Amino acid sequence: MALLDAWSLRQEGKPPGLDPDLFRGRIVVIGPTALGLGETRATPFGASAPGLSKQLAVLENLLSGRFITEAPFWVSLLFGLALAVLSAVLLMTVRSPALELAWLLLVIVPVVFGVMGVSLALGRVLLLAALPVAAGLLSCLGAMASNHLFANREAAFIRQAFSRYMEPRLIEQMIEENRLPRLDGEERELTAFFSDIRGFSSFSETFQHNPRELVRVLNQYLTRVSSALLKEGGCLDKYIGDAVVCLFGAPVDHSDHAVRACRGALAAQAEVARLREEFRAKGMPDVYTRIGLNSARLFVGNFGSEQLFDYTAMGDGMNLASRLEGANKSYGSLIMIGPRTYELARDHIEVRELDRVRVAGKAEAVTVYELLALKGELPAKKRWTVQRYHEALALYREQRFAEAAGVLKAQLSEDPEDGPTAALLARCQKYQQHPPAHFDGVADLEK
Repeated sequence: MALLDAWSLRQEGKPPGLDPDLFRGRIVVIGPTALGLGETRATPFGASAPGLSKQLAVLENLLSGRFITEAPFWVSLLFGLALAVLSAVLLMTVRSPALELAWLLLVIVPVVFGVMGVSLALGRVLLLAALPVAAGLLSCLGAMASNHLFANREAAFIRQAFSRYMEPRLIEQMIEENRLPRLDGEERELTAFFSDIRGFSSFSETFQHNPRELVRVLNQYLTRVSSALLKEGGCLDKYIGDAVVCLFGAPVDHSDHAVRACRGALAAQAEVARLREEFRAKGMPDVYTRIGLNSARLFVGNFGSEQLFDYTAMGDGMNLASRLEGANKSYGSLIMIGPRTYELARDHIEVRELDRVRVAGKAEAVTVYELLALKGELPAKKRWTVQRYHEALALYREQRFAEAAGVLKAQLSEDPEDGPTAALLARCQKYQQHPPAHFDGVADLEK
């Protein structure tokens, strides 16, 4: 059935109202359309139009069957809830300020009106826009508020947990850069630091009648050593009597953790040297510190019981660092580093290759080094001592013990305080008198 108005009749060249057959099978809407003659009606597009036009639009929809129907309320409600849940889960999981802003401005409103447009175009179904938009916005605001509250609580916990182990500036750097450590544990490469006072038992006997003074002196020593380590970004793990355990590369993920650990070890030795002068001036016994460094992939996090736990690391790399600290006693060295530490920091440090050693329980031998100085800071005399030591070490590995002993003995007369030279000389002289049945140039750290 067709629609017919006066304008279309004029177009056909037929005067309106003359031929009754002209209106048969048609619907005629009569009304004025000229400006100023008929009543006008507001439309969804904001402009006023003759009421006749609205009637024509209604008739067109009735005749064509193209209706716009409103979706049931529960559909709009379900859409709003789904959008709210998705927003909350995503924003509270990712917790990114950039995502919060983008999701709020670029996703919520476009998604709602995009879904509305598709439903109108394909099914001519109208969804309520206000409900999903309000649900999405409220969910976003709630998630953002929760994120910031959680972040503040987490930052406060991190400050409290690490305030005694790290410099405050590093803690704030972690929080500002949102690089908070996984306290439930994670595997990463880092450098472990172990130090101990040589002959602490004899040192403490001096204060056997005054234990309070021993505590005061020990606290002074630990404070000076710890300060040197903290300045290089180390995280104090624990104190075991006079021993200090420190981590470099966790919880702050420093890519140069090995270099920092070497600088920290040298700075700690420098502090101990100054402390020795102060002790000697007061008539107190001498104090020496042995240090072991090793870099490895370790599992780091909070370990302990429900009542007490600490942020520390576990793994074979920690055990090797501890053994290297103790091995200094056999080699007469002060700072011994493992092969991975040397590999990572070799361009920044001066070292002496001490030996190839085998750790108990491990078949593979590793090369260990003595850390002597930062790059370019090794005195010429010590550099010559190191060169002669390397010559003797090569002879020793070829089982030319007498020749190696001759080189070491000559050098020891020039540098009598060099511990590794004296230690290797004693081993060469021992093998001269009692040649080993099986010799592979590898020393056992347990012997």
